[in-house]
Amino acid sequence: PYGGGQGMVIRPEPMWAALEQVDEIAAVAGVDVLHIGSSDLSSDLGVPGEQTHPKVKAAFERIVAACHKHGKIPGIGGLAGSDTSNYEYAIKLGARFMSAGNEWALMMAAGRERVKAIRALTP
Repeated sequence: PYGGGQGMVIRPEPMWAALEQVDEIAAVAGVDVLHIGSSDLSSDLGVPGEQTHPKVKAAFERIVAACHKHGKIPGIGGLAGSDTSNYEYAIKLGARFMSAGNEWALMMAAGRERVKAIRALTP
């Protein structure tokens, strides 16, 4: 179903509810990906914006373990920034679906690069 087939089903859940029921959610037939919103997760765990906090990492590990147990693809988003170590951690943990930016941030980065290139031109 990937890459031209029927598509995939990604099931978003409110983090506070999903963490408590992650094994049951991962067992749902027809769901391909459990996607962790790390910003929401860190907020719900009382450490907003701290994606490397031990509470957040423990939750990542629990969710990824449930995915592996039930044959789901773990996904993680919200690890924004130029530091790729958070992505490296997620990939080593087993995440295979990454949302690595949003359209606004990507357009702004491309716009800054274009302005920089034009300003560097010599008249």
